Amino acid sequence: MYSKELVETSFGFKIFVIDGDEHVGYNIKKSGTWEPDVVAWMQNNVKPGYNCLDIGSNIGFFTELMARFSGKGGSVHAFEPNAELVEIYRQTRENNNYDDVADIFVYPFALSDVEDDLNLLVPDINIGGAALTMDPDARDGYHSVKAKTKNINDLLSDHQLSTIDVIKIDIEGYEPFVWNTLYRILPNAKAILMELGPYHPKEFLYELWKDYEMYTLNGDGKIDPEYILGYRHHLNISLVKRSEPVNQI
Repeated sequence: MYSKELVETSFGFKIFVIDGDEHVGYNIKKSGTWEPDVVAWMQNNVKPGYNCLDIGSNIGFFTELMARFSGKGGSVHAFEPNAELVEIYRQTRENNNYDDVADIFVYPFALSDVEDDLNLLVPDINIGGAALTMDPDARDGYHSVKAKTKNINDLLSDHQLSTIDVIKIDIEGYEPFVWNTLYRILPNAKAILMELGPYHPKEFLYELWKDYEMYTLNGDGKIDPEYILGYRHHLNISLVKRSEPVNQI
């Protein structure tokens, strides 16, 4: 059971953070925010009334931001397979006012290409760095929790998921198992943000690059898959649909 603390953010809402989390929780406690480049991207891309996906919502910080930027008439659909974090976020919502906020729907599972029962390997000091695995055993510095996966197309009969404007995906290397399941909503998406890194398969990065121009949020501008493969860790990447696909290198 995670120990938690309710803290104030810089955006007018409170959120429960996990004690001992040296990444998301620590930074929100210290500065009231997390990943300012992503925050700025959301401020620029989430418009009133938009429907958003938060794939890998962790404690719900970006879920809350998107809901506030979208406002009444919009919606945010958040996917988080760590059941304890889902419960903690439920308690966060009990401590905030949602009069002028988009509808929020939280799903206690991960998205994937198949429905399955997996395990989530969670770093003790970086709760948001959890990765899905078939291995039930945790190594030193990690703990393992049960996680379910589902295909988003099993949910699309719900009209609330029929049109999505903004997609944020941060699932620690599991992105290839989700991307090709989004074919019904990608054509209408106005903005896509994905965390990518050298741990992703080269073929997947080029699949993205063929249809989308890639821009970092750290000021490096337009990049290509080779830049990502040679980078020292992950990058937050804005994907912008090309007018015409390009041939892969």
